Amino acid sequence: MAKFQKKTVSLSSRDLKRIERLVDAGFCISTRDAVRKGLYALEADIDEWLRKEVLPVCQEYDAHPERALSAQEVFKSIRAHHEALVRKSAESDRSPRP
Repeated sequence: MAKFQKKTVSLSSRDLKRIERLVDAGFCISTRDAVRKGLYALEADIDEWLRKEVLPVCQEYDAHPERALSAQEVFKSIRAHHEALVRKSAESDRSPRP
């Protein structure tokens, strides 16, 4: 059996109520069980994201490394996009409002 260690965390009243509802409804047998199930669900979500979104990109890169962009190209594109957003925001701030 696993050894348990005590850890104190602060939760919002909303989150505490959600846990209490899960326990009261019988979906979880305790607060610890609710947290454990939440962690398992989070790990499953991360695994699914890795499988569906990250792995295909890695496989595409392995198959066609010549299509990859350098970090310099990526940051140049990000900076250009950011500058366009800043310009657009500044222009909308200057336009008359009804």
